[in-house]
Amino acid sequence: MMRCPLCSTAGHTRETAYLEDGSKEMIVQCQNVYCSATFVTNESFFMAVESIQQPRINGQSCSSRESENG
Repeated sequence: MMRCPLCSTAGHTRETAYLEDGSKEMIVQCQNVYCSATFVTNESFFMAVESIQQPRINGQSCSSRESENG
């Protein structure tokens, strides 16, 4: 969710375009009826965050589940 740069009210995504560089460009409209500003935002990948602990599903680590299914 993006907030309106004019009034800080939540915006509603009206249109989305996925660009060749992997980013996403969105046309967003403010939900405040007295503002109703329309603006363009860009969402892109910045970096992956490494987990300190191994992720678990139902008490099993994800890596052990892959070896069972693979």
